[in-house]
Amino acid sequence: MQSHNLSAVSKSSRVQYTDSKSVMNHNATALIPTMWRNSSPVVNFKWKATIKRKLREAGGEMKVKKLRKAVVGAYAEVAGDTEGVEELFEAKLAKSGVTVNGKVASLVS
Repeated sequence: MQSHNLSAVSKSSRVQYTDSKSVMNHNATALIPTMWRNSSPVVNFKWKATIKRKLREAGGEMKVKKLRKAVVGAYAEVAGDTEGVEELFEAKLAKSGVTVNGKVASLVS
């Protein structure tokens, strides 16, 4: 009889665990920004390497507009989505170690 009681207790504790876990998952989901919850899967894209590769292919310098078009095009091939990529490109360009003088981007030697 006692073992029957213990199994009933363990079942109820499992239910409580499941309930608290679902509450925890719900709360964790609420903390994730809507744009990440509704977006497509994360794409692994090497922004800095792509920016530098495109510049090397062009002889070390090119217009920012042409570089943006080439890099965003490469990203679109991988991700398939280009929404908001222009702003992301600008941020990645600033952190890539590339010098931008006016309208021309060049590799730092």
